[in-house]
Amino acid sequence: MKKTAKARKKKVRISFEGNIHQNDLLIGSHGDTELRIKGDFQLSGIIYCPKYSVTLTIRGNGKISFRGKCNRIIIKKMSGDCTLDLTDVT
Repeated sequence: MKKTAKARKKKVRISFEGNIHQNDLLIGSHGDTELRIKGDFQLSGIIYCPKYSVTLTIRGNGKISFRGKCNRIIIKKMSGDCTLDLTDVT
């Protein structure tokens, strides 16, 4: 009898540092995602991870707004004067 090895889940790491203004982020369904943001920011975009999780670490000042679908959102750390809008994420 053969043993089948389970495939290891991919972990995607995305990092933003400095003065960031981006309104076209796309976090897709390619595995668990770790998003690190540091500095002054204005970010928005789409999350589509119906089977995976997204982990957020946010340090700095600004606003982040996402819409879409996600299995699990984990806020690891949030510091500074920042706003996180997830009202359109199911």
